[in-house]
Amino acid sequence: MVLNDKDKEQLKKILQPLEKEVKILFFRSNEPSCQYCDVIEELLGDIANDKVKYEVYHLEKDKEVAEKYGVEHGPTILFEEVPRIIYMGIPSGHEFRAFIDDILLIGTGKLEFELNPHLKEHIGSIDVPIDIYVFVTPTCPYCPFAVKAAHRLAYLNPHIRGYMIEAIEYGDLADKYQVSAVPKNVIVDRETGETLLEWEGCPPVIDQAVDMFAHYTAHAVLHKKGVPHEH
Repeated sequence: MVLNDKDKEQLKKILQPLEKEVKILFFRSNEPSCQYCDVIEELLGDIANDKVKYEVYHLEKDKEVAEKYGVEHGPTILFEEVPRIIYMGIPSGHEFRAFIDDILLIGTGKLEFELNPHLKEHIGSIDVPIDIYVFVTPTCPYCPFAVKAAHRLAYLNPHIRGYMIEAIEYGDLADKYQVSAVPKNVIVDRETGETLLEWEGCPPVIDQAVDMFAHYTAHAVLHKKGVPHEH
């Protein structure tokens, strides 16, 4: 048990609005990055209820399932209903609430903010395969807003995958993308692996964070297509 009885009771109340079942898929492996995989599995057991289910897969044994969802490393967590919302690493510290908010989003279909026409236009203009990497650490107070922004874009646009990547567990990836401060946000062309745009930081207000990520991602797509544009 990772959560104590008080936390589990509070979580039960938070998840009461769920209207439909949410299934979490957890991929673990024998890789060094999976040092917290046992803890993650326990945590999912603590979260699970009549509306929140989870399944555990092993990359070394369940290769077909991993390939279906494009999972290459463990630990990776995603949601069966919206597999474009992805966690690479343990959603601990400040990220735990982002994880719970993702469950609520998928289980209710309700955003935490109003999707205005300007934002809809930006998000709708993203028509090529894009990955958004958000590198985090558990003690970063701004990181959950960046994670939620990337995940809301992924929820709203099927061309986008949004990743939370725990920088300590995935040290090789953090080194590759030269992560020196978090949140470090990287927009990647999924077809070529090219980095289209990267920046650090995020506003601590969800609608502002989503607006920033949508704006930057839309401009990254224009850059990919070679379309002249103003930043």
